[in-house]
Amino acid sequence: MQLRDEDDIASTARELGSSYRWREAQLELEEFQASSRDLEAELETQLEQFEASNRELRAAVGRLQADNENLQEKLQQVQREGARQVHDLQSQLAEVSASREEMHNYIRELEQSNDDLERAKRSVCLLQAIERNAFLESELDDKEAMSFMVQRLKDETRDLKQELMIQQSVHKEAEGDSPPRRDTPHHRGSYTPGLADSNRLATEGGSPKAPAG
Repeated sequence: MQLRDEDDIASTARELGSSYRWREAQLELEEFQASSRDLEAELETQLEQFEASNRELRAAVGRLQADNENLQEKLQQVQREGARQVHDLQSQLAEVSASREEMHNYIRELEQSNDDLERAKRSVCLLQAIERNAFLESELDDKEAMSFMVQRLKDETRDLKQELMIQQSVHKEAEGDSPPRRDTPHHRGSYTPGLADSNRLATEGGSPKAPAG
């Protein structure tokens, strides 16, 4: 009887132990399931967040790619525009250089023409001065000739006056020595032309006198 009781107790204890372990295992399972649900929910939340972030990243990548393509297109356009501007500037520079060279040549030609004109002007001024000096010298020679002629006429006038005075003196002396006679047209106002002519010839044939100062 006692052995049966001990077996019952042992069997009951085993049953109780098994029941306790099952209950404990069930509790652990429930806790695990609850924690698994929480973890699953958390993972789902994280997954949704990751998917949303991934979508945002993909959208950002798409925007960046579009921006990159736009920037590349703009860069190519800027490069083409820059190349065109460089070509235009090079063409303008070539034109400016050609115009500058042409202007330098024109300035040199103007300077040469100016030098030629200056030389021609100096030559004309020199020729005018020479002509003016020649004209003044000619006028001076004419003036000297006129002065000489005036002096000659003065000398002739003086000689004629002296000759006239001599003739008048000779007539007076002749009239005083000869008896009075009736004047005839031949003797009235007559004088001896030979003496006056000889004096005039002597004056003209002599060496010319220098003009009076």
